[in-house]
Amino acid sequence: MLRRVAFSLVLGSVLYGLAGCGSLFDLEEREPWRAQVEAQCLASGEVHETAGIRIAKAIEGPGPCGVDHPFRVSALDTGSGGGSAPVYANLQPRAPRTVQPQYQPQPQYQVQPQYTPAPAAQPDGLLPPAPVGDTTGSIGDGGAAAPLPYQPEPMQSAGPVQLRDGGPFSVSLDRSLVMSCSMVPTLTRWLTQDVQPAALANFGSPIVEMTTFGSYSCRRRDNRMVGKLSEHAFANAVDVKGFKLADGRETRVLTGWRGSPQEQAFWRDVAYGGCRKFNTVLGPGTSDGMHENHLHLDLARHSATRDVHICRPRVPAGWVATAERRGMAQPEPEFTGSIQDPTGDQDE
Repeated sequence: MLRRVAFSLVLGSVLYGLAGCGSLFDLEEREPWRAQVEAQCLASGEVHETAGIRIAKAIEGPGPCGVDHPFRVSALDTGSGGGSAPVYANLQPRAPRTVQPQYQPQPQYQVQPQYTPAPAAQPDGLLPPAPVGDTTGSIGDGGAAAPLPYQPEPMQSAGPVQLRDGGPFSVSLDRSLVMSCSMVPTLTRWLTQDVQPAALANFGSPIVEMTTFGSYSCRRRDNRMVGKLSEHAFANAVDVKGFKLADGRETRVLTGWRGSPQEQAFWRDVAYGGCRKFNTVLGPGTSDGMHENHLHLDLARHSATRDVHICRPRVPAGWVATAERRGMAQPEPEFTGSIQDPTGDQDE
């Protein structure tokens, strides 16, 4: 009996050491379907270089990690849905709320307070924009100084909105992301057909920036030592943290999912809408508790024989996006083959 226990301990130590140094990892192979999907995407011509999309160098390893023909993405044009007119063309955005910093002349040598309480969220629950020149970050970023006091102005008639390169509804990324070919058009369609309509319908302002926790990362699911590789290992996934609006406000998964009614509606619109386009959508409420601060979106192949989507939290029966309920966006067909209890296949 003691010999068996000792043998098991030794064997476990050896296997752990091999996993740690990458020997077993290097024996794994990349699934053939990935190259097939990549070839089909490249041949379709859906992805081409723009100011925000550049061809990147191939990533080979370690082990099966990597992608043959990746793209480096810093901005996506959501002005059209893959060649068609924007689904949110009939939406009329409200005038953005602006922030007027309350600058007061200070007597010479006056002692400044070391800390000022942060401003409360606006009625819609979104974080207010930081004053010009403020570099302290948003509420919740740590121990940085709070933004200056703010006072929303009364609603006025909408004026022109100056956004970034790529068109009137270009969405920049807070960091350059390496993505597989298929992720680029899928992410663009999601931003165009789900995110922008949800932002305009719930907040009255378009999205101009998406903040993320990254895309490519050679690791296993949930950063475990053993188990299946994450789709991040193939640049086939992105973790969305939040969005910034054209009027300067910001919404995040961590605070918005259970935040104000407008934020709750927005995040459910974009999450449930994502379930129609991505093969995996994981957000707050998953059983592993690792998606409370982001939406995980990927194009994993969950079945070789049928179209299967993993969506958690589950899309409620009869759900209709806010923009669709108001008749301001084109409805999309429901997806099929949804896994009802994907706890064994969750990925971060």
